[in-house]
Amino acid sequence: FRRVLFRSIASITDATDVGKNLVKLTNPSAIRYLRINADNTVDAITSGTLISDLGIATTLVLAKDNSIYSHTGNTTNTLVWSQSVAANTFVTNDLIEWIMQLNTNTPNGTNVSYRIYINTSSSLTGATLLGTLSNSVGTGNAGFQRNIFVTATGSSGNLRVFPTASSASISYTGGSLNASNITVDTTVTQYFIVAIQNGNTTATTSVQGNMIRLTR
Repeated sequence: FRRVLFRSIASITDATDVGKNLVKLTNPSAIRYLRINADNTVDAITSGTLISDLGIATTLVLAKDNSIYSHTGNTTNTLVWSQSVAANTFVTNDLIEWIMQLNTNTPNGTNVSYRIYINTSSSLTGATLLGTLSNSVGTGNAGFQRNIFVTATGSSGNLRVFPTASSASISYTGGSLNASNITVDTTVTQYFIVAIQNGNTTATTSVQGNMIRLTR
């Protein structure tokens, strides 16, 4: 019989610390990337962590929907579109860009209000207002865009947005308006919501495109 000698990883005197740590690395059971740390430990990291470590900006598309969502027949502020974003998606210093295409068909002088919200459910109940656009154009398309900065994450996370009651179509306009700070729990699933409030019951309005993208 041949005598087989088994040696522990720690007893391999000619192996480096990195080599020993590589052999002992836990199976990740998913696609991961190796990172050798300054203390010679070894990690299996995600692509997001790798991009962050390299300081590379990346864009994530959270929603892209070109379907038409119409609203008519009443003057109640009504949810017409929503999109969920998974818990822990946001990272401090993320920039969220929300771009919409809207369509209004209503008598001139009748105001239509488009509002966007964030909430922990697909509902206006308890939702937090992120932006408003009022439109009194009789017939035509309108653009609505807001930039949202993630300034803190966690159960008391924070989003900094253009003044929520302003009817400016874009976030970058002249004037001395102060940004609004919105407390959001980024550790739970959040829903981005579009609601429309028509000025009269004959108005026909719609959201014809939504793009929400995140730059990190």
